[in-house]
Order: sequence, then structure tokens, then C-alpha cells
Amino acid sequence: MKKGQMSDVFKYIFGFVVGSFFLLFFIGFGYQYMDFSGSLSSAELVTVLDDDLTAFGVVYGGEKVIDYNQNLELTIAEGRIISNGQTKETDKIIFSEMFMEGEEIGLATRELGVPYSVGNVYYLDDGGTWYIVVYDSNTEDVVEELNLPNFMDVLDVNVNSLDLGTIDSVAGAYDKVRFVSFTTSNVNFDLEFENYDVVEVSSIIDDEPYTYGTVDYGDEEVIYVGQEMLIGAMLVDSADAYNYNLDLMFDKLGVVTNVYYEKAKFVSARMPECDYNSIKTALNNYKSYVGSTESASGYYSKISNIEDLNKVLGGGCPEIF
Repeated sequence: MKKGQMSDVFKYIFGFVVGSFFLLFFIGFGYQYMDFSGSLSSAELVTVLDDDLTAFGVVYGGEKVIDYNQNLELTIAEGRIISNGQTKETDKIIFSEMFMEGEEIGLATRELGVPYSVGNVYYLDDGGTWYIVVYDSNTEDVVEELNLPNFMDVLDVNVNSLDLGTIDSVAGAYDKVRFVSFTTSNVNFDLEFENYDVVEVSSIIDDEPYTYGTVDYGDEEVIYVGQEMLIGAMLVDSADAYNYNLDLMFDKLGVVTNVYYEKAKFVSARMPECDYNSIKTALNNYKSYVGSTESASGYYSKISNIEDLNKVLGGGCPEIF
């Protein structure tokens, strides 16, 4: 075969491969808009739901309603999607109540950057929980700017206007009421109805309020890194459920951090005129720190340092991320 003919063959193969990838991408992206005309078995349901999450995962900051034309009974726990004894394992970071039921379930994604993207986190909610977000004069702006999914049924209320009696009269329409407190005021959330819980949120960084801090579930306190994780902590019903997702995030973050560390080493070796020593050291230190749950402040200092070091690069010395 002549050289020109060989080149045409490779062009054809390359075009076919690239075209196939684009076709698979758009099929996956369009999957979220499919209508399910019949009922799904439990085995089909858990697989279809995981596939739906995968397809929707290409959307950063997206929201939709999952509706399979049937009542859904789901358990989301420690990397498993379960329905009537049928299980599908997943590696997605999913924040939700452990048990959900309903014909429609809200789904939202948010991109998690710590400081670079490690992918999407997923939020699921069946509408059975009423979220009462309590703030004071110092945290009102923070609460207003929280990028909560639109399908969450949320009541934002100033602590000085909190009327537990009124809330009690409406609470019967929900399976659960969750108070999310962004205030240090001592409030007695003891109500007459039975199913409610309280999570208390605190922030440790003044110049980036409620981006790094802790969430107290009453029996255990956890750290959050980024408001995406904070929102996730508001959706889950226990510290154990949150910590599973936190560990999963750390696993993904460790892999991505190592990729950028290796990239910094690679670029540094080929561009000796550029100084990558500082960011290499920072990335290596960050890689070693990832997984620690002692304090969110450690993540703040390391992330801020990496961001600053990356910003001074550019031009003839490419940025690492």
C-alpha cells in the first residue's frame, strides 16, 4: 500500500473512532430525556438510575426531575443503590436521605473544585423533608447565596423570627423536618411532632465564610471543604452517611492531585527555565494531607497556597491546572 493510501486509511479509522465517541456522548447525554413507558423491575430500576446519573454527570450545575412513571422505593447507602433487595454498586458521590420514596425524585449536580475539579457531586431528594435554615444578622447573606437545588423545600428564617408553633402546624405535611442552624444563638428545637433533627453549621474562615468549617449532627461533628460538601451535609441524615461520601471525595481528590503533581514534574523537567519547584512541593504536601479529617483549616491553607502558586505561572510557563 502506498504512503498516501495508508494515510487515507488512518484518517478514516481516526474519523470513525472520533465519530463513535461523539455518538456515544450524545446518546448518553440524551438518555436523561428518555421517557419510560412501562414499569421497571427492581433490577432494571437500580441500573437505569445509575445510568441516568452517569448521563447527567456531564452537566455541571444541572437539575432535573427523575420520573420513571412508577412509585420509587430507594435506599442509597455507602456506594449502593438499592430497590426491593436489588443492588447496584456505584462510585458516585451521592448525597441524599438513606430512604426515599415517591413518583418523582429531584436530581442536581454541582462541580466540586478543591481547588481543581474532581468531578460532580450528586444531590437527590424525594420532597419528604422540610429544611428550616435558621440564620442571624451575621449569616443572612451566606444563607441567601447558598446554591441549593431548587427542588429542596426550604424555609429560610431569621432566628429572631423563628416561630416553632407555626412550623409545628405545617410539619405534618412532611415525613421529616430538618433544622439547619447557621447561628450561634441557643435555640430549643424541641417540638411536639416526632420526626425532626438538627444540624449546626459553623465556619472557620472569615474571608471565605462557610466554605470551610464543620457540621454538627449532635452525635458527631464532621468537616466540610467547599460549599458543595456543605450542601451535601444538609441532605444526608447522619454523620456516617456524610463521612462515606467525604472519604470517597478524598479518594478522587488524591488521584487528581497526583496527576497534577506528575504534570508539574513533567513540565518542570522540560522547561528548566521555569520555576515549578514551589508548586511541586505544595502539590506533594497536599497529596500527603488529603484524607485528614482533623481540621478544615488545613485544607484551606493548602488549597489557597496551591491556587496562589498556580496563578503566578502563565505565559511561557504554563499553569498546572
